[in-house]
Amino acid sequence: MLEPIRRPWRRRCTSALVALGAAAACAPEPTAEWFGAEVVELEALGEWAQTQAVVVEELPLDAEAVGGWRTNGVGPTAVSGASGEPASVDIPKPGRALSLTLPRRAGEPYNTVEVTVSTEGFLRFFVADGGSSTAANRSEYMERQAPLTPEVVRFSLPSEGSSGELTIFFNAMTHGTRVHSVTLSRRPEAASVPSPHEAPRMVAIGDRSRPSVGLLPDVSLVGTVVPRQGSRVLLYAASPSGREAEVRLSMGSEAGSQERSVKVGGAGWTRLELEAPPSALGAPCEVRVETTGGGAVVVSTLLHRGLPRWEDRPGTVLLVTSDTHRADHVGFTGGERGALTPALNALAARGTVFEDAISATSITNPSHASIFTGLPVRDTGVVGNVELLSERAVTLAETFQAAGYRTVAAVSARHLTPWRSGLGQGFEVFDSPSGGMTRDGKATAAAARELLADVGPDEDVFVWLHLFDVHAPYRSREGITERYYSGDPFSEALTRMDPRAVAKWNRKVRDAEYILALYKGEVTYLDGLLGELLEAEPRLDQGLVAFTSDHGEALGEIGLYWTHKGLYPSTLRVPLLLAGPGVPAGRTVRTPVENRSLARTLHQLALGEGGNPFPGRSLTDAEVMEDGLEEPRFVLGANALSAGAFAGRWYLLLHLETKGWGNPPGLPAHSMELYDLVEDPDALVDVSDEHPEALRKLRAGLVRWLVSADPSESLAGGAPTGSAVLEDVAALGYATEQASALDGRLIDPDCECPRCAPFR
Repeated sequence: MLEPIRRPWRRRCTSALVALGAAAACAPEPTAEWFGAEVVELEALGEWAQTQAVVVEELPLDAEAVGGWRTNGVGPTAVSGASGEPASVDIPKPGRALSLTLPRRAGEPYNTVEVTVSTEGFLRFFVADGGSSTAANRSEYMERQAPLTPEVVRFSLPSEGSSGELTIFFNAMTHGTRVHSVTLSRRPEAASVPSPHEAPRMVAIGDRSRPSVGLLPDVSLVGTVVPRQGSRVLLYAASPSGREAEVRLSMGSEAGSQERSVKVGGAGWTRLELEAPPSALGAPCEVRVETTGGGAVVVSTLLHRGLPRWEDRPGTVLLVTSDTHRADHVGFTGGERGALTPALNALAARGTVFEDAISATSITNPSHASIFTGLPVRDTGVVGNVELLSERAVTLAETFQAAGYRTVAAVSARHLTPWRSGLGQGFEVFDSPSGGMTRDGKATAAAARELLADVGPDEDVFVWLHLFDVHAPYRSREGITERYYSGDPFSEALTRMDPRAVAKWNRKVRDAEYILALYKGEVTYLDGLLGELLEAEPRLDQGLVAFTSDHGEALGEIGLYWTHKGLYPSTLRVPLLLAGPGVPAGRTVRTPVENRSLARTLHQLALGEGGNPFPGRSLTDAEVMEDGLEEPRFVLGANALSAGAFAGRWYLLLHLETKGWGNPPGLPAHSMELYDLVEDPDALVDVSDEHPEALRKLRAGLVRWLVSADPSESLAGGAPTGSAVLEDVAALGYATEQASALDGRLIDPDCECPRCAPFR
C-alpha cells in the first residue's frame, strides 16, 4: 500500500488516483467532506517493468574510428587522450554540432543516448538520430551549468534510432565543452513514464503538462472511495509514444458498477469522466484504472464532487503576471509615461490600486517563487533562473487546490514550466510553450480559455495567467505602435543615438524614442488581450482578480537600456491592483507594499484568514489600506550579486559582488549607492556622500536582514539536471556563470574591506 506524505496544508498522495494533492483525498477534513470522497485504500497491482538499460553501442571518440567524428561538417575534431585514458573530443565555443556515422549494429535499435560532458560555463544541447537539427527523431533539450567534472547526460529519443548517423547539437555555449564518451542504449518503455509506485510527476504532452503516473497493460490502479450524490472521477490519459492504447475506468460495488473507456494515442490529453452509480452511494466503492493495447500510457486523475460552489468565497480567482512590466506604464497610474490600457483602467476603477509596489527581485523565476510563497528571495533561496523551487515550499496554488479549487496555469515562457521552475506545485494542469522559448500572449490567453472550458460552471477555479509580451525584444504591433511614434526610426538623417541604447535585436534602429514606443505598444497590446479574455469569460471578470508584474524594466535610466539586470526602482517598481469580492472599489493605496504579499492576500480573500500559511500582511489589512504603515522593504538581486533597501524617501543599493552595471558601472564589492526618491524618483543621482547618517542606518538594517538568512532553510530545490529542460535562458539574456541558489552567508558582517571598515 502506498502511504501519503503529510505536509502543511497538503497531503501529497503517491498514486495516480489522486494527483499531487488533489482535494478529495489530500485536503483537510472540510474539503474532503465537501468533495464527498475519501480514499480508504489505494495500491498498484502487478509488477512494474524492469527499467535497466541494455547497452547497444559504446561509440569510440577516436577520429579514426568508424565514420569519424566531425564538427560542423568540416572534418575530424581535435582528439585528446594520454597515458591509456579514453580519448575525448574538444568542442570549441563556436562549435554547433558533433556527428558520427554509426557502425552497422545488425538491426539493434536504440532509444537512449548518454553523453558524458564537462564545461566551465553554460551549455544547452540535444541529440538527433540523423544529421539535421530538425529531425523528427530528436531528443528534448538539456541544460548544464558548469559541470567541471565529467557528467553523464541522458537523452531519450521519441522513437528507435535507425538512420545510421548520430548528431549532438550544441545550441548555446558560453565556454568550450569536452565530450568524454557517448553510449547508445535501449531502455524499456516503462522507463519513459513515472512509476505508479512513486509520487506523480509532471508529464508534458505537447504544451500541456499534468501530474501523472504511468501504466502498462499488466498494471492496474485500484482504490476504494465512499461516493455521495454527484461524486465523479475525472481522469486524463495520454500516450507519450503516440502508440494507440485503451484506458478503462470502472467504478462500482456489490450493488452495481459501471465503466467507460477511451482510446489514446494521438496528440494531447484525453478526458475520461465517470459518475458514481446511484446504487453505490454511501457505501465503499472500488475505482479501477487500467490500460490495454499499445505500451505505456500516463494518467492524471482528480476525484471530486460536483456540488455548487460555496457562497461565501469567490468562485474564480485570477492571478495575472505581466513579465517585465513597469509600474508607470499603465494608464491608471496617471503618469506622463503611461501607456493606453483601457481594460486595466476599467479593472482598476472597480478595485484597489497600490501605487507604490515593488517586486522581490528583478529576475523572472525568483520573483514568481516569491509571489507564490509570499517569501523574500533571501528565504526561498532561488536567486537565478536555473534553480527549482523545491517540494518543501508551500505555494498559493497548493492551498487553493487543498481548499477544493480546480487549479490551472497558462504561461508564455518555457523557463517557467514546472520542471524548469518548480512552480507546477498544486496545479492540476500547466500549459506552456513547447514549440519555442516564448509565445505571444494571444496564444497563452487562448490556452487559458481552453483550460477554463474544462472546468464545470459549478466548480471553483484558481487561474494563473503569465504574459511575456512586454519583455524584450519589443515587437511592432500593427495599429498600436503608430499611436506612440510617427516617422522613420531607421532614417540616416537621424543623429545616431547613445550606443548603449542600440537594441540588440535590431541594430538598425536610430531613434530610442521608437524603442520606447515599441514598449508602450506591447503594453497596450497586452491590455487588449486581457480585455478580450475578461469579456469572453464572465467568470473571470466577476471573480477575484490580481494584476502585477515580476519586475520592471530599465528604459534608459543611468545608461541602462531595455534590460532589468540592475536592481533599481525602474526594475523593481511594478503595477499592482486587486478587484473583485472583498476588495474596496475605486481606492488608491499609497502605503509602500510588496507584490509577494499577494499570496497571503488572495488566500485571505478567497479562503479566509484561518490557517493562512503565508507570511506578512494582507494587502487589504486596515493599516495598509489606510496608508498607516511604513516598514522597510528589502530586495535581493539576480544571482545574489546585489541587495537593496527601501525606507521612507531613501533607497540603498549594496553591491555584494563586483559586476558590470552600477552607477557608475563596475563598482567593487560592498560599494553602496543611496538615492533620495522624493527628489530623484528615477534614482539617477547617488547622494551617499551627502547623507552619511542615512547611509549608515540603512546599511545596518540591510546587513542585519542579509545575515539573518539561513541557507539550511532554503527552499531551492537544485538545478533540473536530471530532466529535460525546454528553455534556452541564454537566448533571453539570462545565462550566467553565477550561482542560482544561496549556498552560504550573503555578506560577512565583520568584513574589514575598505568599503565596510568605516561602518564597523
